[in-house]
Amino acid sequence: MPLDLPVLDVMAAVPREKVPDPFDRIIAATALTLGLPLVSADEDIRGAIGERVIW
Repeated sequence: MPLDLPVLDVMAAVPREKVPDPFDRIIAATALTLGLPLVSADEDIRGAIGERVIW
């Protein structure tokens, strides 16, 4: 998946306070953009996008 404008726009919905790592925010935003679940054990991402995270 390319890093494009839709992903960058959705990145604003992933709070920097909860997910400080910019690469983690890109990963979360990509999953949100594609409407797909994200498989991750990262508690920061889980706290930011909740039910979309599987682990």
